[in-house]
Amino acid sequence: MTSSQYNNVVQYTLANMTADDSTDSAAVARKIMNNCGVGFPHGDKLEIMLTLLSEDYMGWRSCTRTDAQQMANNGVATIGVSPEMVVVIKPEENSAPANSLISAQSSEYAVTVSELPLAQTYNMAFFNYSADSTTTVPPSTGGSTYLVDKLTGVQ
Repeated sequence: MTSSQYNNVVQYTLANMTADDSTDSAAVARKIMNNCGVGFPHGDKLEIMLTLLSEDYMGWRSCTRTDAQQMANNGVATIGVSPEMVVVIKPEENSAPANSLISAQSSEYAVTVSELPLAQTYNMAFFNYSADSTTTVPPSTGGSTYLVDKLTGVQ
């Protein structure tokens, strides 16, 4: 996905949120990631953080604060999580061309890294969805179930 496409998904989701959902940072992040086609953990903010810190959840990988913004600028789904808040890191304006049909929506839960107060980032872990961490193996050595068998340890 390009940064412009990623930004459009974020803006579209924010524009179509119900009032109830838009006050819960985890619900906002979950809806945006769902619309990006990215799996996102359930639970409260701490459970989300602990799940993603396991480095074993559906392609999510930890990254630095700086890398988080670079990944978002490249159209990669990226978030920051603390026990108090989940934020979706959106692309900076200069990386996402202004060709959206959706007007920019404001939310404290979808921001650029530079919009986060520095003190807030001290307890925050950043993660990006690394689609390239999911490897597809052609079924050349075991039929159509080769990848499933390989991942589950079946010989």
